[in-house]
Amino acid sequence: MASAEPSFTPEMRDRQARGKDPYHSGDASDGSDDFSERETAKMRLGSGRTEQEPFDKIERRDWAIAVLASPELVMMYAQSRGDSIPATRLWLMRVMCGYEDDILDNSFRKRASGPRLDSSSKKKGGGRTSR
Repeated sequence: MASAEPSFTPEMRDRQARGKDPYHSGDASDGSDDFSERETAKMRLGSGRTEQEPFDKIERRDWAIAVLASPELVMMYAQSRGDSIPATRLWLMRVMCGYEDDILDNSFRKRASGPRLDSSSKKKGGGRTSR
C-alpha cells in the first residue's frame, strides 16, 4: 500500500522549485543538464544582443521600436522630417535593424561624389555682363 519512502525527496523538491526535471538527477556525468541550462539561457528575453554593442545603439533601436509601435508617433516624425509616412517607417525600420550608420555613410558618399562645378566650366570674365 503506502511505501516507507516519501515520493519526493528534498533534492527532488528543490529541482522542481527551480523549474527542472525532479526525476533527473544532477549527478549525471553526461553533461545533458548543463546543455539544457545553456539552451534555456539562450531563450531569455534580450539575449540576442551582443555585449560589444554600444549602449547608444541599443537605446536608438529601442526608441525606433517604440515609435514604430505607435502610428501617431510615426505620423509625427514623418511630418517633422518633411517626409512621407512609408518613407519614415522605412527609415525607422532601418534604425531598428541597425543599418542607420550604413545609410548615412552611403548618402554622404553619394553627395560627395555627385556632380561638381569646377572653375574651368565657368565663363571667363565673371558672372556679370555689363551693358
